[in-house]
Amino acid sequence: MGAAICLPASRRIRHGQMLARESADRRDHMLAREPMKENGQLKGVARLLFVCVENSCRSQMAEAFARILGGDAVSACSGGSRPSGVVNARAIEAMAEVGYDLGAHRSKGLDGAPPGPYDAVVTMGCGDSCPAVAACRRAEWLVRDPKGLTVEEFRAIRDEIGSRVEALLEELGVAHGSPPVVRGQAGSSAASAGLETRSGGSERAQGF
Repeated sequence: MGAAICLPASRRIRHGQMLARESADRRDHMLAREPMKENGQLKGVARLLFVCVENSCRSQMAEAFARILGGDAVSACSGGSRPSGVVNARAIEAMAEVGYDLGAHRSKGLDGAPPGPYDAVVTMGCGDSCPAVAACRRAEWLVRDPKGLTVEEFRAIRDEIGSRVEALLEELGVAHGSPPVVRGQAGSSAASAGLETRSGGSERAQGF
């Protein structure tokens, strides 16, 4: 019989770390299974996570629209890769126009979000700084950061996010209620038209 091979301590440590990562990847893959559907509708409550950089504008509005449109059929939350700690005042004003009090939200990191797996995780602008979270579906929405834009531009971003959230719920098979109507801003955007406009442009989506 040949002599047993003894790896140096540093290589044994790296080998152990590699095995641990592989085990975690297998666990996440098993957890992130396809959503269970019946007659095209998602069974149970859809768990959604929206992530941007500061968790002050885009991901906050996406979470709000998921709650508005999904109601009890959705459990939505949001977080930031580098949270600012403050929800943007214009985001609060913009969502108040569709009847949602975003002032009750707080800007937080992903450690403040419930653990996965999620039915869908959507990132907006945080790129590689967004950590991997177990999910059935992952998507990167190329939505412009509205911070610093004019009021009308901010509303346009809000409405784009609302349209994307509505489309996501339909893709997941989540039954949802009536879209919000903008108060005092008739004709300003897709939201005043019932969020019927679907957003175009580039988008990356990946099913797990």
